[in-house]
Amino acid sequence: MELLKCAKCDTELSDKMEIEYSRWVTEYFCNPDCAMSYYFEYMGSVPFDVHDLPESLKHNKVKAVNGKLYDIS
Repeated sequence: MELLKCAKCDTELSDKMEIEYSRWVTEYFCNPDCAMSYYFEYMGSVPFDVHDLPESLKHNKVKAVNGKLYDIS
């Protein structure tokens, strides 16, 4: 028998927690915040700075036209 721990913070899980389970990554999390943080890291999610468009656009195939963003790939 193995003690379950949060996949994000390694906290031991108990029945007093708001446990989340991901069917996609088949992992348990001690709360929704740990799960969400893990998912963002897993997916490589990073902020897209709309206030520094030249820098942000350099790494993406996106163009700003009249304040709206368009996919130009």
